Amino acid sequence: MQTKAIIWAGLTVENLEKEVIFFRDVIGLSLKRQGEGWAHFDAGGGALFELTAGGLAAPKPKDFSRQPLVIGFLVDHLDQEVAELKTRGVNFLGEIESFKSQRWVTFSDPEGNLLELKEIYKS
Repeated sequence: MQTKAIIWAGLTVENLEKEVIFFRDVIGLSLKRQGEGWAHFDAGGGALFELTAGGLAAPKPKDFSRQPLVIGFLVDHLDQEVAELKTRGVNFLGEIESFKSQRWVTFSDPEGNLLELKEIYKS
């Protein structure tokens, strides 16, 4: 098997309505469709990001034993995006990190789910 890309990623959340507001109004993802217990966002490049009801929120950012997969969102200008999201109250966990031609920073949503912004550049 040879895969070309990840075209779908999903996150199970406790409060679907609150999380839809966060990803739509704070993060800026375009809500494509929403149904009973789920919501689909345009994740760019033809990919979908789905929220599904039935998860458990945490009072602080989750560790990898509670959330083994972190979803990363590709951005063109990491510093600008971080500055903008900080004004919207996003909880960043540490500073921007880098390795070779990538820079990233981890943040959490209102339920403590770990997410990442990533910038890839040519060195």
